[in-house]
Amino acid sequence: GEESGALEPYLLEYFRDTPPASREMLELATAAALTLKDKERFWSLLSLYRENGLKIPRHAQEAALLFAHRDRREISEISGIDDATRGEFARLLNAMELQRATTGDALVDLLRRSFGRTYWYYYFAVKDLKTN
Repeated sequence: GEESGALEPYLLEYFRDTPPASREMLELATAAALTLKDKERFWSLLSLYRENGLKIPRHAQEAALLFAHRDRREISEISGIDDATRGEFARLLNAMELQRATTGDALVDLLRRSFGRTYWYYYFAVKDLKTN
């Protein structure tokens, strides 16, 4: 029903804002921040991976590259990003440049076909969080 739609944002905000006391809670907080597209909270959580010597999950690596690029930060200075993820991001930027005139559903379709299992697709294509 309509009431259940209000629960998801509340839970996401709760997990995003709860100080993570374990690796699992850090991953949950990171996932919540990314789902909410909360760039500021994401950066603070990302620093906890580095401080604790933890490998950064792929979706968080993807977000770090995207957010840094959008903020015009130097991508090469971001540590903890796999070469494969950097290569895929370069491919994304190239595809976006080649398809600069593509918008709306056509762009979403292009992203789905090539990057459908990435945070990049989620960031650009998912506008409202809805659970069926």
